[in-house]
Amino acid sequence: DYRLQWSVQILKDTLSGYTIQEITEAAVQDKFIPYLEYSTPFETHQSYWGKLQVENRLANADQYAEWVFSFTSTWTTLDVFLQNKDGSWRLERIGSFVPDAQKSFVPTAKGNLVKLILPPDEVVTLYFRGKSERTAIYPSFYVRLKHIDTYYDELLKDKAGNAIFMGFLLMMFFYNLIVYFFGRDRSFIFYSAYLLMIVVYAAFSSEDLVDWLGLFSDHPDYLRFAKLSIYLAMMAYLSFIRSFLDLKQLLPGWDTVLK
Repeated sequence: DYRLQWSVQILKDTLSGYTIQEITEAAVQDKFIPYLEYSTPFETHQSYWGKLQVENRLANADQYAEWVFSFTSTWTTLDVFLQNKDGSWRLERIGSFVPDAQKSFVPTAKGNLVKLILPPDEVVTLYFRGKSERTAIYPSFYVRLKHIDTYYDELLKDKAGNAIFMGFLLMMFFYNLIVYFFGRDRSFIFYSAYLLMIVVYAAFSSEDLVDWLGLFSDHPDYLRFAKLSIYLAMMAYLSFIRSFLDLKQLLPGWDTVLK
């Protein structure tokens, strides 16, 4: 697992927009600034170019040729340019707002991922151009590089952990429903609603809503509406407190506040 942000070079795009052919020209190459030296604040709705050069120097590099580049989800649209053996450039489009059908490597909806081959002792140059179309979230140039086996191992552990956590929540959800049907106390309905919304929010934050159910895969930007589940959870929990403690009789003032 390698963190490459210190090796990234950055160039703010022009109004007309550089092409990949213009970017590779010597005059434009001189305009790239290393990440550590880039002092200008980053902007939203502004395109930036990034440049990375990596080399596979592992002792058994031929056995570790497949790698995964992971960009942060701050990029809503991101075009990654990889050079073919004949010198031409191949475009791969990724980004948080880009539908899965337009991406070539989508093992999970979390993150912006590109798979590439790193031959032994050969410098591979990668360019990317993207922007953040969210008002208050700026693009981040943190980039990680993992061998594909390591990436899948970590992904499996994350998914298993998420499944166990949400499994416990769902067990509590069904238990409260059963208690309601036996006691007919609507407090348990409110608590069940609270637990269900927590499950939805946990699935949203881990992006399992897309991986498990395929929701929003055609319109990834709509996934953000699932954040509203946390507010529904708060409403359900406050309703549970009011009902379970019978605040209307016990503390009418506090009941009004929570209501």
